[in-house]
Amino acid sequence: KKGIKSKGYEINSVLVFWSIYRAWREGVSSLASFYRRNLWKTPLKEFDYVVLFGAKDATSFMEDLEDKIIAEPMKDGAK
Repeated sequence: KKGIKSKGYEINSVLVFWSIYRAWREGVSSLASFYRRNLWKTPLKEFDYVVLFGAKDATSFMEDLEDKIIAEPMKDGAK
């Protein structure tokens, strides 16, 4: 709602469709895109920011994401 474009990746197609519906319902479907895709196999270089939503214990996810970000080239100034 603040005008920030975003992309979401999810392996579960039901959650992708749910996210698309919720974005439409909230009036942000022109800003938010959702894809059925594996985040770990997706290049992150086009993004300025990466936010990860995971399971209750996301510690291992965060460690894996940190390794992925370090290993991949990203935009200058990305966070």
